Amino acid sequence: MSDPKVVAVFGEGPGELGHVRDRPLRPDELPALPQLIHRLLETNTAVTYTCSLFKDVKHVHGRGKKFAKKVVAVIRQAARMGHAAAVIVIDRDREADKERIEALREGRDSLNGPGHRACAVGVAVETFDAWMIADPAAIQQAGGDSGKSVAQPESLAGKPGSKDDPKMVAAEAFGLSKGVGLADKYAKAAAVADLETLAKKCPKGFRPFAEEVRERIRPAVG
Repeated sequence: MSDPKVVAVFGEGPGELGHVRDRPLRPDELPALPQLIHRLLETNTAVTYTCSLFKDVKHVHGRGKKFAKKVVAVIRQAARMGHAAAVIVIDRDREADKERIEALREGRDSLNGPGHRACAVGVAVETFDAWMIADPAAIQQAGGDSGKSVAQPESLAGKPGSKDDPKMVAAEAFGLSKGVGLADKYAKAAAVADLETLAKKCPKGFRPFAEEVRERIRPAVG
């Protein structure tokens, strides 16, 4: 059997990435974001995932938006490391799209084509936590209260610590104090969440991200 292909996953924090950095993770030990990616790929090919913090990426020099230059650095790093592809997800955090998703796509598109690693980008509205509170059945199976799922999670735009902060809403849904322990709950929820429900309830963030993964990353690993 050939060596597994590696997908490098970049995100914002432990909620989506777990606590292990820069080491290949098998499908049976994935945190939430790589778990969602793996399910979207629907591949029988051997794939492992490495998790890294996007904030730690040093952007390339030159003109352009900071996040665009960081995406360029990620794609080049994936090539140097021999990775099959890279996936980047950040929170919108109530910022302008031009500084978030548009900047990520700008960087990705500048290195899109033969000779470059495949890359999918996405922005969670307003944070990754919103994706984890969309499916009541997944919340229930992860040990939370299905009655506290949110019909329109992307409408939660409160500042950190407020009642409309997606992380605080998630902490209540999963029965946790101040969000401590959410990484494990999210991993369990991501493993069983209905992907179409996530796309329907998070049309600005999850839906286009899912399409990117299927269209750009699946061919690179399949």
